[in-house]
Amino acid sequence: MSRRVYCALVHHPVKDREGLSVATSVTNLDVHDIARSSRTYGLSGYYVVTPITAQHAIVERILSHWKPGAPGGELECPSRPSARLIRVTLAASRTPSPTSRGEKGFRPASGPQAHALQRG
Repeated sequence: MSRRVYCALVHHPVKDREGLSVATSVTNLDVHDIARSSRTYGLSGYYVVTPITAQHAIVERILSHWKPGAPGGELECPSRPSARLIRVTLAASRTPSPTSRGEKGFRPASGPQAHALQRG
């Protein structure tokens, strides 16, 4: 049985240089490069996590360029299959867990739990 692996790029909460909790901006590279890498390595999905709804619109605009019928859409775009992996969510806690999709698995640890697991 193969396992399904997902990736999430979390833009909030992150700490700034003064230790304050902030949201960072989504960039074009976040969308393009990580989606392509996710497809290359056979991931089942890629989540862009940001609470800023204007950032959701930016991601959707970037993705619209990969859809058939978009300007330049008559050309074969190798990024289209990668774009199908991308989902945008407001918070990591709103990212569906594998079990909510009927898959076997578990939600990865985050925050202090993840650091404890990494230290062994």
